[in-house]
Amino acid sequence: MQRFFALLILLLWANQSLASMQIDSSVAPNPVFVEERFVLTISVDANADKLELDRDALLRQGLVVGATNVSRNYQIINGDSRRQTTWRTEIYARKAGTYTLPAASVDGVKGKPVTIDVRPIPKQTGPARDLFIDAELSSTTAYLGQQISYSVKLYLGEELRNGSLADPQMADAAIRNIGSDTKTTEIVDGRRYQVIQRNFAVVPEQAGSYEIIGANVKGQLVKQNSRGQLYGLPVNESAPTLTLQVKAAPENYSGHWLPSELVTLHDEWQPQNSQLTVGEPITRTITLSAIGIEDKQLPNLQIQYPATVKVYPDKAINDTYVQEDRLIAQRVESVALIPTQAGELTFPALSVSWWDTAQNRQRTAELPARTFTVIAAEGQVPLAENTRQASPAQVEQDSTWFWPFILMSILWLVTLTAAIYSYLKRSKSTPQAQIQPASAKNLSFAELEKVCTTAQPAAIQQGLQRWCLSQGWRSRRQWLASVSATNAIQIENQLTSLDKAVNQQAETWPAEPLLAAIKSSYMQTVPANETSLPPLYPTA
Repeated sequence: MQRFFALLILLLWANQSLASMQIDSSVAPNPVFVEERFVLTISVDANADKLELDRDALLRQGLVVGATNVSRNYQIINGDSRRQTTWRTEIYARKAGTYTLPAASVDGVKGKPVTIDVRPIPKQTGPARDLFIDAELSSTTAYLGQQISYSVKLYLGEELRNGSLADPQMADAAIRNIGSDTKTTEIVDGRRYQVIQRNFAVVPEQAGSYEIIGANVKGQLVKQNSRGQLYGLPVNESAPTLTLQVKAAPENYSGHWLPSELVTLHDEWQPQNSQLTVGEPITRTITLSAIGIEDKQLPNLQIQYPATVKVYPDKAINDTYVQEDRLIAQRVESVALIPTQAGELTFPALSVSWWDTAQNRQRTAELPARTFTVIAAEGQVPLAENTRQASPAQVEQDSTWFWPFILMSILWLVTLTAAIYSYLKRSKSTPQAQIQPASAKNLSFAELEKVCTTAQPAAIQQGLQRWCLSQGWRSRRQWLASVSATNAIQIENQLTSLDKAVNQQAETWPAEPLLAAIKSSYMQTVPANETSLPPLYPTA
């Protein structure tokens, strides 16, 4: 009975494995010429034994079938084992046509049929070329500063050794390689070639008619003489010269010239609150993106900020990268903003003009105006709304009190200076017992730790911003740039989790991992008897 159950389980396992087994069938190369060999490849991700291939069906179609070779492969990757069995059969056709190779069967599991295109051998119309090079432009006309794609194809009929491909050349233009080389095969004039394709971005810098000198290939073709000896035949071939017409900016265009397929403006606010507090910083990051140009063509953003905010901008970051063989230019500007007055705070709209190269018209990328409500900080008395300036008549009427007022002001300043001096002297010897209100001063690290013990996401986020300002960092980027890459990743992961908790209005958030990551980044600089972190720029 035990043997019966064991055999039953084995059969069920085998049936399940066969049901999940996938059979892949392919032919290469495709198409082929008459009497040119191609290989039928059948593979399964299993340790299979029996291949059933209907050779009679192949023979009835007039195909010549050679021997079948089988190979097995076994791998262990990250603890997972993988077995693969592959059969390869060499076949050729004596007549041109489209042939359907019947589905093969492996251990009872059937695959899918595949087709092969067999072409007649064309008549040779000219001398055979062992190597040649061709090129084409995505467009023969372009606007000043607009990216044009230049594609070069190298056709190899023989092996090339020590080959080098020089870039195309054009006056008054920036040319750069984009993407990776691709390798395919093509049939040209009855001969099969290996084709290597390389793409370039051409950005013209002056208007006019220009010639693009074709890319050049040098190397040695491997040839065989009458005695069977191999030798190298030097080659030096260039792609044909192409002409590009570069148009200037239209006369009716206004603003910074920016030709592109698409331009976008995006901004991000941290924290993402509609209500701000006097003295507490917020960070605004603006990203300008454009397709088909380089970053040096992007304009500086003309941003007007209200007079009731203090502005601490970071250095703008310009970059150009390649995506799907298109240049993508970006400009990122970050700025720390600190409201100084309670009330309504409106940041004006921002716009960038650009020329749509696809529709040949001027367009505008815009960021709408945004309004915040700014509240007074704890313990701060807002200015009365009905405060008004004294009229000239009142000033003249009260001029008799001018000198007594000046004397009283001087005495008041002397008293205030003495009080401040006394307070500072006491503060050096008496530590603060409580965390000060948000608008009163920046946080020390010890106070930041106390804020983190509340586990309130919004309070922790605001405390981190004030602590960063006390260290001389106006943005998250400056902070992370001051620590090692490992610690920066750990801190960034924690900050992302904190931002998510704030956006979702979570009631609690564990700050211990973040504090541990911050302490770790400064472990070598903090004395053993201190709990606060040293300033970024020490004064002594």
